[in-house]
Amino acid sequence: MDALRKEMDALNPKVKNMLMSSQGTNSTKKGVLMIYLLVNLGLAFHFEDEIYETLQESFQKIEEMMDGEDDLYTVSIIFWVFRRYGHNISFDVFKRFKMNTGSFKDSLTGDAKGVEMKRSSYMKEGYQRHQT
Repeated sequence: MDALRKEMDALNPKVKNMLMSSQGTNSTKKGVLMIYLLVNLGLAFHFEDEIYETLQESFQKIEEMMDGEDDLYTVSIIFWVFRRYGHNISFDVFKRFKMNTGSFKDSLTGDAKGVEMKRSSYMKEGYQRHQT
């Protein structure tokens, strides 16, 4: 366990640096996607301050970040991350993937991963930060 702890301690500053160096639209998007990865790996609690700072800055650029994004899976992840951390992001980000009838565009019928992620992204309440 000591070897694992040492390796984690060595990687911790690198991950923090990667989160905090999100400059530009693509890097901002990558930072949000990295937060999703950290949450799913169960490591987000190690980087809570950096995650909140990254999301605060990223939320100010949300329109720019979502502009032209045509991958349902990526949009769903971004939506999920912002909602998880208490940001009020509109469901309107999914309008580009729907027809006037409200159902998904025919081009998405084979995108099971994106459709499933969109379904799971419908969270009613955002994640509330632990106060210690």
